[in-house]
Amino acid sequence: MYRRALLEYKRDYLRSRRPVGSAPFSRDFIWESRSAPLSDFSWSEDLRDHAFIRIRYDDHEPFGEPLDLAEKLAKDLRDGTYIIDAFIQKFIVGDASEPRYIDSSTLSVLKSRGFTLEDLLNRVTDELKFLLHGSRVDISEGFLRPNASGKIYATDTASVAIMKAIISNRGLRYPGLYYDFLLDRKSPLEVEIYGMHENTIGERGFVYVIEDREGFENEPKGSWQYVKEGRSAVPYVAKIEVLKEDFDSRKHKIIDADNKRRILW
Repeated sequence: MYRRALLEYKRDYLRSRRPVGSAPFSRDFIWESRSAPLSDFSWSEDLRDHAFIRIRYDDHEPFGEPLDLAEKLAKDLRDGTYIIDAFIQKFIVGDASEPRYIDSSTLSVLKSRGFTLEDLLNRVTDELKFLLHGSRVDISEGFLRPNASGKIYATDTASVAIMKAIISNRGLRYPGLYYDFLLDRKSPLEVEIYGMHENTIGERGFVYVIEDREGFENEPKGSWQYVKEGRSAVPYVAKIEVLKEDFDSRKHKIIDADNKRRILW
């Protein structure tokens, strides 16, 4: 028997049918840790209604098998992803009759905690397995429609979606935007732009979050790209405003291929 910090970690979390982690979060869980700095457990008022922690101290024996889940929750607490998860529940996947719109001021809740839009979107794709569609076009009807070739393109990689929300391939010369299909998320995205002009890089765009993956194929296999062919439109569950500074030009590389120079902002 020894003293432990017990955290009653209660989350009416994301969705009971598609929760973060491997277990449903529709009930209370207890997490134990020998070292849990209380400074980790501050909360934004905006998120408190959607995920909260109550701290108490008590004597407790080791949990045994449930400790795997407890360790998962402990990691969420240490790296702060519980804040992102609460944001997802409140602003992206909560019950809504129409798609959510998340503007840059709403995202400031996360940014004030040191998180980026890229962090948020990678969590959405990693944990919920949703897809993303980045575009400069403001689409308000709630659906993504096929292009002239009868295709809808999406990605499971946040940096690609954010890049496509800011950088347009319209009016470029072959090969247009050039970057690797097989990306390691730990490595920066490197984009070469051929035929760049004054409207290629915009100040604002959008990322559309797609829950329904039916019909999307990973092409080429193992890449960041997903393609759906056909005439049917695809609904999106959220539209997120993207600002130019959301694409970190110092982390990722944008190259003006014609002038052989790196573009920074």
